[in-house]
Amino acid sequence: MKTEFYADKPLTPAEHKEESALYDESVPFCQRIEMCMQKYRAKRNLDSTRNNILTKYFMLGGIDATPRAFTGSLDKETIQNSTAEEIRTMTATDFIRPGSKKYYDPEEPENWVVDFEGVAKGFL
Repeated sequence: MKTEFYADKPLTPAEHKEESALYDESVPFCQRIEMCMQKYRAKRNLDSTRNNILTKYFMLGGIDATPRAFTGSLDKETIQNSTAEEIRTMTATDFIRPGSKKYYDPEEPENWVVDFEGVAKGFL
């Protein structure tokens, strides 16, 4: 059976409005790119091999993608009382560490280049 939308289904008008607010230019770049990576990983059910590859790709590109220690799992009450967005944020593992000038200097965002192709070429 062929699926027309094998990557992502089309957005509804409500989803588009929500996405537009999340990725608005008034939101700092660092937060927008983190949100993008976190949503990408949350929407895909990756097997352990693909998850490991994605983690290594993110880390090569300067993203801290290591599991957070001592956080444990979410309890039923937290899950029931939280929105999907809040749960995604609580379980996220991909971050740009604030104050770390190794890869990103928030005081000079114009000097930071997003080069997905270059990182992919180096990774592969």
